[in-house]
Amino acid sequence: MHIRWNSKTDNLCVIHLPGYDFVLVQAFPKDITQAMVKRANMAGVMLEICLLILFMIYIAFLASVRENGE
Repeated sequence: MHIRWNSKTDNLCVIHLPGYDFVLVQAFPKDITQAMVKRANMAGVMLEICLLILFMIYIAFLASVRENGE
């Protein structure tokens, strides 16, 4: 059996089963792993955009409070 390791998005999980002399190997297809990575990246981008918008609202609020206070 020959395993090719040229893909950067394959997902393989190896777990030793306690109490047995066996190892559980789980392999996920490349397209499923790529879809998971794509969704995770999009969630990160959306979170960053939300944080930037909230930061801009906070800065605008601080500026208005400072202007009204003087």
